[in-house]
Amino acid sequence: GACQCRPGLVMTAMGCREPTCSPACSGGTPLCASGTCVGQCPTNLPDMCAGQCVDFQNDPLHCGACDRICMADEVCARGDCRHYATGRGCTSCPCAACVGDLRACCSYGSDIICVEGDPGRCP
Repeated sequence: GACQCRPGLVMTAMGCREPTCSPACSGGTPLCASGTCVGQCPTNLPDMCAGQCVDFQNDPLHCGACDRICMADEVCARGDCRHYATGRGCTSCPCAACVGDLRACCSYGSDIICVEGDPGRCP
């Protein structure tokens, strides 16, 4: 019943966005990682897009490359945008709700989701 952003994004007046660094980063900490200025990108955010540390493997706003945005009904799984649906009523995998094209059961944040493809495609 309420809007919720995918993991890693924050709700703003403009919708779900990446956490930003304000003021802009400079000097010895020129990069932005999850809303914090850093000197180098941490291992969980190994890639860079315009001074922002991101993870091309899992970031729905930079899936596989800078600014490659997954659609609202997709998650970024290993650098590819994949369709998903909630695992209705499931608290762990395997999940009986994951069938057909959405047969891969995956943990995603605190939720269980069903993803297009095989289980190796989980985000």
